[in-house]
Amino acid sequence: MCQKLQRDGLIINDVDNARKVLERCSYYRFKAYLIPFRDETTRRYYPDATFDKAHNLYLFDQDLRLLVFKLIQKIEIAVRSSFDYWVTGINKNSFWYLDFSLFNNSDNHIKTVSNVSASFRKSKEEFAKHYKEKYFNEYCPFHRG
Repeated sequence: MCQKLQRDGLIINDVDNARKVLERCSYYRFKAYLIPFRDETTRRYYPDATFDKAHNLYLFDQDLRLLVFKLIQKIEIAVRSSFDYWVTGINKNSFWYLDFSLFNNSDNHIKTVSNVSASFRKSKEEFAKHYKEKYFNEYCPFHRG
């Protein structure tokens, strides 16, 4: 693949490293990061296009994705926690999600509760171990799920 990229005008200063990068992430995935460096009419790379520039773009994208996922996780936890405190405050019940009267579709509710319970039973996370050992309950309060 490196030879084809070079034939198309891409500058590769370290062919061994380029091969390793392509083995790790695959040529077809990496090709997307080469698009900004390629003239689509001639199908050749611009004169200053280098493998290293495309690789840096790939690494930046990877870091950005990790950062975004980290933030999404924090947002998801904050929203879920706020929602739980609100519903628990109204119902005075940490197990409100088990109350069928609060939900319109009982079939979906049964499936959801079953999935949450199965996931909690299988969980190896510390909070789940602690809760199961202390309370001997296959259901957890919503904020633990």
